[in-house]
Amino acid sequence: MKHTFQKAAAWIKRNARPLEVARWEYIFKNGSRDNVVRYLAAYQNEDGGFGHGIEPLAAILFSNGYLGSWTNFIGNRSK
Repeated sequence: MKHTFQKAAAWIKRNARPLEVARWEYIFKNGSRDNVVRYLAAYQNEDGGFGHGIEPLAAILFSNGYLGSWTNFIGNRSK
């Protein structure tokens, strides 16, 4: 199991966007919540919603409830 986790961590660091790397570090390595929020802000629309390619498989620029689910984990985990 440890080997699989290490392989996944290496893959994330090598291939993921900075937002996913920050989320991985936050969830699994006690990383900075502020770092996640900083990268997340790049995807925030003027109306406060999220779009601008936050979901890599959905080219949606406008705010959308589905895309907002990306942000839910921040409020659900306190440090």
